[in-house]
Amino acid sequence: MSDFSERDGQLLALFGMTEEQVREAEMIAESETIPDGLVGLVYYGRHHTDASRLGS
Repeated sequence: MSDFSERDGQLLALFGMTEEQVREAEMIAESETIPDGLVGLVYYGRHHTDASRLGS
């Protein structure tokens, strides 16, 4: 049984995707350890140095 509705199926077909591709993409996007390209590296504190200079 599918977790996807008929409308979901129509949208998947429109974009040429399968339910399995969506599940895999969801797993990668939700993972904290698999690199996905959705966000870059975060360097805590580095953004404060440039912002501080702008306010000076």
